[in-house]
Amino acid sequence: MKFRRFLLAGLFLVSSFGCFSQKNSYVLYFKDKPNNAKDQLEDCISNAAMYRRMKNNISFDTYDLPVNRAYINAVRNHGAEILLVSKWLNCVVIQCDTLPDFTDCQFISRIIEITATGASISNNEDVSFAPAPSGNSYLDQLSIVNGLPLHENGFYGKGVVIAIMDDGFLRANEINGLQHLFKENRVVAAKNFLDNASIYNTGSGHGSCVLSIIAGKTNAFSGAAPNAQFMLFRTEDINRESLLEEYAWVVAAEYADSVGVDIISSSLNYSVMDDSSQSHSYSDMDGKTCPISIGAQIAASKGILVVSSAGNDGASEWKYVSAPADAQDVITVGGVTMEGNRWYGSSVGPTADGRIKPDICALSADVVMINPVNDNLLTMSGTSFAAPVIAGFFACMVEAFPNSPSSYLKHVVYNTSSDAETPNNEIGYGVPDFEQAYCIVGIVDPEAQFVNYRVYPNPFSSSVSISCTRPICSVCVFSVDGQQLPFSEEIIDDTNVKLSLLSSYKGYVIIQVVLSNNYFKTFVTYRY
Repeated sequence: MKFRRFLLAGLFLVSSFGCFSQKNSYVLYFKDKPNNAKDQLEDCISNAAMYRRMKNNISFDTYDLPVNRAYINAVRNHGAEILLVSKWLNCVVIQCDTLPDFTDCQFISRIIEITATGASISNNEDVSFAPAPSGNSYLDQLSIVNGLPLHENGFYGKGVVIAIMDDGFLRANEINGLQHLFKENRVVAAKNFLDNASIYNTGSGHGSCVLSIIAGKTNAFSGAAPNAQFMLFRTEDINRESLLEEYAWVVAAEYADSVGVDIISSSLNYSVMDDSSQSHSYSDMDGKTCPISIGAQIAASKGILVVSSAGNDGASEWKYVSAPADAQDVITVGGVTMEGNRWYGSSVGPTADGRIKPDICALSADVVMINPVNDNLLTMSGTSFAAPVIAGFFACMVEAFPNSPSSYLKHVVYNTSSDAETPNNEIGYGVPDFEQAYCIVGIVDPEAQFVNYRVYPNPFSSSVSISCTRPICSVCVFSVDGQQLPFSEEIIDDTNVKLSLLSSYKGYVIIQVVLSNNYFKTFVTYRY
């Protein structure tokens, strides 16, 4: 992806770019993970992440297990500086002047050299940098997907956590239209996965524009989910195009998963690299080859709604969606005009293995956002600015139906889109109708957003009580690694039950309660 030389309202943004130094970098893949890795799960997975897995009926697997610490220490002892550690890919990215002799490290399965050479400009750029004309309204991008009724019903993404991967978030902490996020402590994480520079002093402004489309709020503008919580991650270096950025994205997604993020919004796409030997071919766009696509697919398999821009190569010789938009379960967002026609630059499918992409579309022509230079509104075009609208309204859906599996919400949104009966490789299932999706989910379980509960005491020693506003039909108790734990049950009445664990297990406890109408609720507590 590149939005280098990112122009806003006639001005170049100037920031202090941090990047990896020009030492050589390598990826070291490992053969296995430690036998006792399950013992470390509690250190790797938060309560929120465990709840998301249980809500989506997802078991723990080897991807959740950490990288062998002995392997990391051995690599470090050979004189290499470790930049990134990925448990999903079971690898480390190192930096060194000369590759050490690792012949005695039989645990290394393969080594890949990755370079970060000089800057280049790709065709995959967002275009149309101009102040917002008086006729342009932010309501266009919200209304074309029929998301405003969710706002009218009071859903603005409250309590939903969205991670944004981008090139930094220049001046995001100073922009008037984003100040509510900081005053209300709703930026819950801000992390630079490339270096130690502040994410608010790096980047082109692209990340701040994307954030404003989701979270902005002024008298003249509203994002799709201004009440959500946010994790802001820098994984993109606008000065170069390298596989380093893909690995940084994966590690950021792992972190987002571990702390319980609900949605990932990513407006980054990769195909052509500065070092042509690292470039991806169309045959690589099968969702299983590019590191970032592998990571995005794993993130989606953990119950995260991963939203990715399709890319802006639709009018170029390449024309196809690029990584991670090729991943099967990623929500790949293409772009349309206000008339519902494919925006000329929106990348198309199929993927190399023949799947339809993009999945759905949103407005990408003259999208209104907040200018990080001067706090005014401006319009820009590109699928980068379609994806955050979709991510924002998915956050409103999650707020409305917090117990509905993400795969179900995605299924309903796809099937209420404009071209659901005849999906194609131009616009996928078409433009969503979020009001219709909201109504359908509400009809299936009209009480879904009204289930209240209490688990006490938390933490507990031997017994824990559960109180719900709907009748409790049955209960199961699991350890953090998915083992069922024995317990005795004292039924107080149809909505209150007291459990006593019969084993000596101590640590995080996952309690799954089946309520009336086969609706289930999952609680995470701690037994000491």
